Amino acid sequence: MQQNGSKKDRRHQVILDTLETNSAVRIGELAGMLGVSAETIRRDLQELEDKGEICRTYGGAVRNLVAEPILAERLTVNYEERKRVTFEAVEHIGDADHIFLCGGSTAMHFARALVETLRRDLTVLTISIGVAEELSRSPHIQTMLLPGIFDAKERVVYGPETIAAIEKYHPPLTIMSASALDHLGLSEAILVYAHTHAAMIQHSERTLVMIESLKFGRRALTQIATWNPRMHLVTDTMRDERIRTAIEEAGARITTADHPAVGVPLRAGQGG
Repeated sequence: MQQNGSKKDRRHQVILDTLETNSAVRIGELAGMLGVSAETIRRDLQELEDKGEICRTYGGAVRNLVAEPILAERLTVNYEERKRVTFEAVEHIGDADHIFLCGGSTAMHFARALVETLRRDLTVLTISIGVAEELSRSPHIQTMLLPGIFDAKERVVYGPETIAAIEKYHPPLTIMSASALDHLGLSEAILVYAHTHAAMIQHSERTLVMIESLKFGRRALTQIATWNPRMHLVTDTMRDERIRTAIEEAGARITTADHPAVGVPLRAGQGG
């Protein structure tokens, strides 16, 4: 068993090394390179995807450039920055009476900020069960949980039914985060988020993006949006002049949070 495990570990490393120099690779190529069956490669790719190191494609795989821990692990990461960003973001929802709200740890922080500060009626359409649970604490917020296939790790729904439901609505505002941000736009490491968040952006009038500056200058697997005049970035600080210039030249807006975080940290079993 130990020998087989060692062989598998070596195969996994070869696959990762190959994807470092090739943006994508086919199952047949890997099978020939490693001298194993296509079925063995499929199992290897599944295990690597489960670890968040790659993303499988039809007939092959691509390297996950920005790998995300599961939701429970992300809720306490960059806590101060995320609290500052999300409390600032609440100040910029304007008079929108219904919004799309994405899934993920930043959305959980935003939901907490919304519950603690909002004193008017608002309808929130979301893919996140954790967000819906958090928002249920407010008497002012009506939450609609969109349908779809349930992802237990991220506590969100996704798939064709989710996209079809999103396409039925056209709220004035989408509020979202992403895995990474650079001068070209936003990108996402988690595929179940990428497609649904992109659909939310497409079917709303404007997008409020909440991302802490530690994610700047990075690129994740799937680009979900480019900078445009319908986008408003809220972040903790803006020190990357290349990114600032690209955003401003595209006509998008930038706001930096300038007040300290309030509230207490979210825990994995608390709304998420």
